[in-house]
Amino acid sequence: DRWLLSLDTEAFAKELTELGQKLREEQGEEDLRHLKRVVFWSDLCAVVGLASLWMTPNPITILALSLWTHSRWTMVAHHTIHGGY
Repeated sequence: DRWLLSLDTEAFAKELTELGQKLREEQGEEDLRHLKRVVFWSDLCAVVGLASLWMTPNPITILALSLWTHSRWTMVAHHTIHGGY
């Protein structure tokens, strides 16, 4: 933790700001297409999971609903909230 004592916080903040601006400028149509593919597969998992709920508990329902929930929170919501899309 000694490195914290010598950290130039102003320079670090400036580097982070510049990196953020650079990444925002690099976002484009390819990123949007990728997001739409992720959302499509997430929605497909939701449909499969919800459509198979009527069956006795089975691994397909469990897996599909788990992937749906996980992908929405970790791949869509998290990155969107942090400005990744």
